[in-house]
Amino acid sequence: MASSEEIPAQRRALAQAAVYYQMAFTHGKAFLAMAREELAAAEKAAREAGDDEALASVYGLWASVLRTEAGPEAIAQAVDYVRQQVELLDATGRSRAAAEAMVSLPALYRDLATVDPAHSLAHVYEGLKAGEEALRRASELDLRSAMVAGSTYLGDLCLMLADADRERQDEHLQVAAGLYGKADELATQDDRDGQVLARLGLAETYIRMGKNLDGARDFLQEALDFYSRHEGGELTYQVAYVFSLMARLEDALGDHQAARTHREEAISLWRNLGFSPEVHT
Repeated sequence: MASSEEIPAQRRALAQAAVYYQMAFTHGKAFLAMAREELAAAEKAAREAGDDEALASVYGLWASVLRTEAGPEAIAQAVDYVRQQVELLDATGRSRAAAEAMVSLPALYRDLATVDPAHSLAHVYEGLKAGEEALRRASELDLRSAMVAGSTYLGDLCLMLADADRERQDEHLQVAAGLYGKADELATQDDRDGQVLARLGLAETYIRMGKNLDGARDFLQEALDFYSRHEGGELTYQVAYVFSLMARLEDALGDHQAARTHREEAISLWRNLGFSPEVHT
């Protein structure tokens, strides 16, 4: 095994940034500042060393970190970073890695549409265009996990279209359900994270449709168990998200007291981590 002295500086800083990024979702948002410091060091070292492989990874992690800041400028910058990452990967002949990186674009446009309501619909359409291209590339290369993620994120964008286009709301919800269902079918036991996200999307779609609410409850309970007992420790951020969906389910069922309890649980968890609950609830 190589000693830490033999590992290039950019690789050490990148690895540490990834650790801090993950800790933000289990221990608190303060770890994102530490991730940013390590990423800045990793980017500088990668450029100086001409290490394009590490630089592409830096771009991808920068995008993930910026996305958590939940501001329009930060998420727009994250989109730029992913596009730079894809361009660099394509230029170095790493088409599979480029296709996997592209899948995050529809998720970023979804988040941008959420925090920039004045231009929400434009972001949704950009996300759909980017997502369809990402899914096409992933399908051509038979990248199963990327296909799962791409279908899920396109489903998320269809849910946003359902909010914006009330006249065709049912149609958009049906398309979303189909995309989530496709993601669920494609996911394997080796991609439980992808499978659970797809099923959370199905749960939300069922709640919006007002049908199969028992199925929605089963999916939400499954997700709560998964994130609460996740390998490496509870994923508190995701647990909070599940509670927020449970609140919406209880509202749909008419149990508003249970809904308030779940919503308060979600808000408390997000605030304890240092994230703004207003963005999520």
